[in-house]
Amino acid sequence: MSTNSINYSDGIIVKNFSEEYTDNVIESFTKIWINSNFLYSTIKVTREEFKTYCDILINRAKKDSNTCIIGIDSKLNENENRVVSVAFAKDLYDSSDDYSHLSDKIKTIFAYNDTMVNQIYSNPLFKRYINKPNQILYGLHAGTLDEHVGRECDGESISTRVMNYSLGAYFQLGYKMFVGVSTHPETIRRAKLQVQVNPASLILSTLPYSTFEYPPNSNNFPFKSIIDPYEAICFVVCYPTMYNEDEDEDEENKQTIFSKL
Repeated sequence: MSTNSINYSDGIIVKNFSEEYTDNVIESFTKIWINSNFLYSTIKVTREEFKTYCDILINRAKKDSNTCIIGIDSKLNENENRVVSVAFAKDLYDSSDDYSHLSDKIKTIFAYNDTMVNQIYSNPLFKRYINKPNQILYGLHAGTLDEHVGRECDGESISTRVMNYSLGAYFQLGYKMFVGVSTHPETIRRAKLQVQVNPASLILSTLPYSTFEYPPNSNNFPFKSIIDPYEAICFVVCYPTMYNEDEDEDEENKQTIFSKL
């Protein structure tokens, strides 16, 4: 488990979750997701329904702080909520959480995301990693409060810094790839740009909102009203170790390679 933090000159501190930030993480994540995520707002997920899901994420983070990375604005007053950015991730094959008590709305969103992520099973590139734990990192959620979105330090947004910290933590644990779903126009744009400039990235699948039927064969299309963007994308970022698994690289070498991703 990582215990480090990174301090930036603009006052942002990126670090692993700790229990003292529980309420602040839930408050900030709820603001980010309820307001900005098309899927959650379209089918009107309530704050109460969302809080039930947040509790699952927090309980997981209490067991493994790598699953929740936060960005803290140290320049804010101590009596303010300093958590301005958050990223949640987990092992793709970690099925230890109980989602049975979540609302049908949230389960619908999970089904939409799973439809895209499951395309990884038919891609021969990933065949050797299928159904193996500690190989594929699943990026669940990442975002920054609206009032802090435009802030950059050395050309990196707060969200980028938080995500890079998360990716690096799991890289050090030996993970081979990251898979995530982008639904917001800006994250879709960044993901497509990443694929263009980084040969270790690719778009795994797309799914137009208007064509998603749930439950199957129900003639119910819960996201048909979303027209811009008209689809979400599922993308993969392969860690360098996926290409040189047989090489005995030291930690310094790994860090150097990862910094080029």
